[in-house]
Amino acid sequence: MRKKMLLAGVGVVATLALGGVIAWKIMMPSPVSDVPVVTRIGWFGSQHRLELKGFDAQPVHENRLGLFSRPAIVEYHFSGTLRGQKNRRPHIEGVQLAERWVALPLKEGEPVARDPDGRVTLMSDPYIQNPRAEIFLTPIVGGKTDEAYAGEPVDFDIKVQDFIATGAWGLNHYVARSGDKEARFTIHQNK
Repeated sequence: MRKKMLLAGVGVVATLALGGVIAWKIMMPSPVSDVPVVTRIGWFGSQHRLELKGFDAQPVHENRLGLFSRPAIVEYHFSGTLRGQKNRRPHIEGVQLAERWVALPLKEGEPVARDPDGRVTLMSDPYIQNPRAEIFLTPIVGGKTDEAYAGEPVDFDIKVQDFIATGAWGLNHYVARSGDKEARFTIHQNK
């Protein structure tokens, strides 16, 4: 009898876990990107041929972040110019992404908390340390053989989406950097 109850309990737990995974997959779409997100640049990136003119980052899907749901989708937007050699047309092959959590001072006036009514508390002391995520993104420049390409500049405009985790309940601060460009955003996670 105990064995049957134990098996039934395990079955219920497994069913609930599987249902949670399926529900999360239904509610959370997959990231959509113009180029792949990679962890390595490779052995022959041509980064010196890249001139980044615009960079922005913003959350696009936060999926009702709560006690156990931590992922969100962030979209990164890059624009600029590529330069290539004659007969070798440059293009963006992918975007290398790395992230870390650090303690950095907040800027004066930057939001630090949001109460249940949605009111934002602003930072008044810029020296208070607050953990935040730093995200480093590097567009990877490659080249394709193209006999018609004469070496003229090639403009690019790409969007990349990726999952990001929140670090704590409340307001989570993020700083995304690409080259000399920086974008800041926040994601709020409820308890």
